[in-house]
Formats: sequence, structure tokens, C-alpha cells
Amino acid sequence: MKKINFNFIKFIFTSVALFMSFTASAQLTAVLQRGETPQAFYGVDALKEALEAAGDGEQIFLSSGTFNLTEISKAVKIQGTGATHICGTLNLQENASGLEMDGIQFINEVRTNKLKNAKFNRCVFKSYFAGNYKSEDQISNSIFTSCKFVGEAKLFYQSTNTNNYIYNCILSHIYNISSSANPLFDNCIITKGDSDGNSSGSFMNCIFLEQCPKGKNMTYTNVIIPSDGIQPASEAYKENVTLLTKSEIMELFKNTDNYEMTNDAASKYLGSDGNQIGVHGGAFPYTLIPALPTITASKISSKVGADGKLSVSITVETYK
Repeated sequence: MKKINFNFIKFIFTSVALFMSFTASAQLTAVLQRGETPQAFYGVDALKEALEAAGDGEQIFLSSGTFNLTEISKAVKIQGTGATHICGTLNLQENASGLEMDGIQFINEVRTNKLKNAKFNRCVFKSYFAGNYKSEDQISNSIFTSCKFVGEAKLFYQSTNTNNYIYNCILSHIYNISSSANPLFDNCIITKGDSDGNSSGSFMNCIFLEQCPKGKNMTYTNVIIPSDGIQPASEAYKENVTLLTKSEIMELFKNTDNYEMTNDAASKYLGSDGNQIGVHGGAFPYTLIPALPTITASKISSKVGADGKLSVSITVETYK
């Protein structure tokens, strides 16, 4: 909870009002927020047009619906509703380093080319997330939180020193982690993972449903692994590893849509922070619903000050 200035509140009021307005409308809308001045674009190419007009660091709000887009080459912030879809194979270029995307579902393949310092929050990848195979650094120093990878996540294939961080994500298939990728997976659900024999990476507070990456330089801490599935390499570092059968693991969950654990399982299998392992524990509990700012308190002075200004104090909280 924090206090913010009146100009920023005007921005919040304008943005949220526009956001609510075009979310309720059937028309596809992209709103480019530049300072206090919004600029709206409409139709299937609205996002493309907003990107063409945007500068690095500016924010674009999207309505629900499906937008066409094939490339992003600017470090913008794109906010979807959770029911916002992007179709077409999407290429995220090096010039988009610093990109932030929240509440987006990607229908087709997403490819990265030397992308750095990106953030993906509450996104769904329905096809491959794959680096450009001709690039040594496909994606690096980037963060994924509360995302769902339905297709193969080829984030770490032929990559060098990527140091990506994956928090509270659901991944169906991590494809071939390279020997120098060194990603960190924390509080994730992972169906299966592939890697070469020298792969490096860390898994903390995770649950594997079928198989583990077999790299000898992997580390596994506070994890559940299927006893009747593919095991970690014997040389891998392992601490507080629980072995259960595949069927026993599936019984830990209330459902397999968002992998919420039963109350008994959530209290029994704890991570390094004392909270449940899996996607509903840790610092970023899993949800695909974007967070929006809410004004919780306000105080406006009844008198104008000597400087001719009206004193305004507003408190804003963001709920996830």
C-alpha cells in the first residue's frame, strides 16, 4: 500500500476508466498511455498501430479479444485482461529488451532473438516458446511469473548464460536445457523436462509430474519427483527430495487446471520459505487474472492553500 501524487491518480482514473470501458465493449481496442494523454486504436491491427506510435517505456492497455501481431522491437509495457489473445508467430527482437507483458495469451509460436531483461506475468503460451536457433543468447536475464506453457518451452535450447528466472509457472515440457543456460525454476509444476548430460539449472519447491531433466549439474531442493518416472542424474545435487508415484502425485491436487493442492498436501509439503511447494506457494501465487489498481482511501482538503493548490491524499492498493 502506498501514497501517490494527484497527477498519477489522474492517470490511474483515466487508464482504469478506459480499460473498463473497452473491456465491456466488443470492439478490439488498444490504448497507448503517454503521460496523461491516452491515444486509442481500434480493430485487429490496433496493437500493431499502437506499437508503431509508442516509445520505449510507454504502456499499452488492451481489451479482451484477438489481435494480429508478428513482431515487437520496442521496450514497451503491454497490459492485457487475461482474455487478450495475440495470434501470428510473434518475434521478440533485441531492441525490445526491457519488454513487459501481462495478462496475454499467445495463440501461436513466440520466438526471441537476443531479448534481455524482459518480464512476462500471467501469460499463457499455447504453442512453442522458442529462441531463435541462430542466436547464442535467445533470451537472458528475464523473469516469468505465474505463466502457463501449454506447448514446449524451448527457452534454454542452445543458449549461453541465460540466467532466466521462472516463478510459479506451469510447464508441460521444458525442451533441452543447454549446458550453460543455468535457469532457476521456483514453485513450478513441470510435467517433463529434457536436457543434455552437462546441463545446469536449479529447481526449488517444484513438483515434477512425469520426468526430470537429467543434467549432472542440476540442483533439486524441496521438490517432489515421480518414483516411477525419469529420475535426475546421479551426480545432480539433491536436498529434501520426496519420491512419490505418478498417481500419488496427482492425488495431491484438487484439480489439474491450476494444480491447487489439497489442504492436507499444502500443509505437508513445504518449501524453503515455510509455504507450500508448487505454484500456489512462494512469492507469486499462481493466477492468470491481472492485477489492477484500486483506490482504497482519499482525503481532499476543504480549502485551497496559499499557493492556490488543493491538498489531495489518496491511497492505492493493488490486489492480485
